[in-house]
Amino acid sequence: MEAVLGKRDDAPDKALWDAKRQLFKYIRPNIMVSLRGVSSQNGNDFSLSARSVTLMHSEPGRYGWEDTHWWLQQIDTLFGQWMDVLFENKQELTENDFACFYRTNLNLLGGKTANDVQECATISRFLYGLSSSYLLTGNDRAFSAAAACAKFLVNAFSVLTHDHMYCFWKFGRKHDGSSTKDIIGSQNGDDFGSYALYEQIYALAGLTQYYRITQDTSVLFYITRSINAFEKFFLDEKREGDPCFTGFGGYFSHIDPVTMRPDSPSLGQNQMRKNWNSIGDHIPAYLINLLLAIDPLPVAGESNSWEQLQKLCRKILDDCVENIITRFPPDDGSKFVNERFHADWSVDHEWGWQQNRSIVGHNLKISWNLTRCGHYYACLVEQARHEGDGAKQTKYQKLSERCYETARQLGKTWKRLAWI
Repeated sequence: MEAVLGKRDDAPDKALWDAKRQLFKYIRPNIMVSLRGVSSQNGNDFSLSARSVTLMHSEPGRYGWEDTHWWLQQIDTLFGQWMDVLFENKQELTENDFACFYRTNLNLLGGKTANDVQECATISRFLYGLSSSYLLTGNDRAFSAAAACAKFLVNAFSVLTHDHMYCFWKFGRKHDGSSTKDIIGSQNGDDFGSYALYEQIYALAGLTQYYRITQDTSVLFYITRSINAFEKFFLDEKREGDPCFTGFGGYFSHIDPVTMRPDSPSLGQNQMRKNWNSIGDHIPAYLINLLLAIDPLPVAGESNSWEQLQKLCRKILDDCVENIITRFPPDDGSKFVNERFHADWSVDHEWGWQQNRSIVGHNLKISWNLTRCGHYYACLVEQARHEGDGAKQTKYQKLSERCYETARQLGKTWKRLAWI
């Protein structure tokens, strides 16, 4: 120790010497550490002033996230922080608490900002976190918060058609002094004024995870009606007498909230377009979780209805996976996937700000999604083998292998890029 640091009595800054000694006390070769601090650069001079140093494990070659308790502690810490920032010390929450206190935008200290819009897609993701916290920890406070959040999400943001066959979701709500204003179309720059499919999709993320922990069929009602809307208004399947729907498959990315069509001129650069979000986001947001939630199929109610729901979800999953594998990987030697398309799946490299740029996170997300789908199809292979259904076994075996192969290719590409 003294050979490296020198004697404490000789150090000009004894507090700094003590801090260094703490580092040498715990940090050893082959132990990963996480540093958080302030980086500074002046010409070729670079320095990192560490404000915190976290050991990822106390044993060389091991990592904290490989231990079960890591994830339990992480989600419980996150949940506690969410509750304390938004709802102070409330232990049991109600729908009114969310209506009054939930805010999409907070400042760096967790306080209020001038923007008090409550966004549907964001609160749905929040519900996903609350439900996941309960799923992992069994924390009663998390369940109370999730139940209140689900009720608020449905009552404040859902828009059912008159026949209750389809459900759409408002972009958000804004308090306007003495009243609350509903915001129907998207307020995001790229999607302004439209029903953006990815925002509609992510309205289901929290509800589906909440359904997994409760099996609440009143929540399932809104999930299935939303899926009906995706199939009716966004799915590009051939329809007699309507040239807008070409039958090329996949989902259009936007529709006009007035005409309810993807070919409306008001959509501008989003008219008759498909993209990564309109295809791939179905999988992590609700599809896999919903399929897990109804497997095995419930015995209550009409069994035929459950079978139809499972069949529809598997059809959507197969369609999305097929489109991701066949349409998105580049055929021009590029290291990144194509992300935007015209209605006929011709690649669109001239869209808005993106042009021919890639979003690296989407490449990683595709790899993760396809890996998860590969696991799911592998389970269906075993199920088909048990049932003696050779055709289904072959189908899912091929799908599983294709998912894994594409995921590996994208993963290897990213690994090479990381060293460039």
